[in-house]
Amino acid sequence: EDEADDYPGTRRSAARRFEEELEVEGRAERRILNAKR
Repeated sequence: EDEADDYPGTRRSAARRFEEELEVEGRAERRILNAKR
């Protein structure tokens, strides 16, 4: 019961969280590169 109810939302939020983490990492890398210049 729980699994069926939970699945779609959990799947979607996991993907969104992953994308946000990638975006944050990219911003951090850019900041580091700019600081080195």
